[in-house]
Amino acid sequence: MSPSESIAAVWRRGAAAIRRANGNATADLDARLLAANCLGLDATGLFARERDPFPPERLAAFSALIERRVAGEPVARILGHKEFYGLDFRLSPDTLVPRPETEGLVDVALELIEGVAKPFIADLGTGTGCIAIALLTMRTDASCVAVDIACEAAAMARENARLLGVEPRFSVMVGDWGGALSPGFDLIVSNPPYIGESERNDLSVDVRDHDPAIALFAGETGLAAYRQLIPQIASLLAPGGWTALEIGTAQAPAVRRLMQNAHFSAVAVRKDMAGHDRVVIAQKAAT
Repeated sequence: MSPSESIAAVWRRGAAAIRRANGNATADLDARLLAANCLGLDATGLFARERDPFPPERLAAFSALIERRVAGEPVARILGHKEFYGLDFRLSPDTLVPRPETEGLVDVALELIEGVAKPFIADLGTGTGCIAIALLTMRTDASCVAVDIACEAAAMARENARLLGVEPRFSVMVGDWGGALSPGFDLIVSNPPYIGESERNDLSVDVRDHDPAIALFAGETGLAAYRQLIPQIASLLAPGGWTALEIGTAQAPAVRRLMQNAHFSAVAVRKDMAGHDRVVIAQKAAT
């Protein structure tokens, strides 16, 4: 990269390097995000200054960022944060990068508690806290207990709650799913690990090599977490309470059976924007 090149020329060279390495369909966007980060600009500022010379003292830093992306590291990991449900979440090595399809889980959960005053929510396997914090942002009368098995993930969720202004209504525990919780929740949500070990080699490098394995894999078929979670949820929900669980696209029949075996009523499957099965919902019978 030449010191006399414009900002636009430099980021386009970076995009070309990303594209040559892995054919990434988002290479242009990736390079622009990395350039903006390197230069301390937002998207508007980058566009406004595209014809300016790229600062020579920042070229090496930008090249290092591009090299990390070429090697398969996700942009969100490089930047250390990711937008989810219109909110900006910090990441740590112990948290998944929030996925756009998980926003559908938040939408479904909000529907389930629409008529509930001051809903009490549990988020099991909270990671960044993105699901719980999005719910608390949308429902300012709600409170949530979030649980994660990783101490570092729990700390990251707590920090995101503080930064996004919901900390007074958000408590975090370190534990194995809901084993340490007491009954009485109006809603329990979870995006558990649901990828089978046999699928490991089918994953992209972005996911396989950079997301925490404990948050991805759940036994050979990907159902191990549901088998543990669903009986716990059945005991933790208040009568008439709801649960919403994200699932893999082929797992709806198996998870539905687990729900029915746990004596849930109103078991149903919701699809994502791509038309894939994505969320299983179920209600605990009222007594």
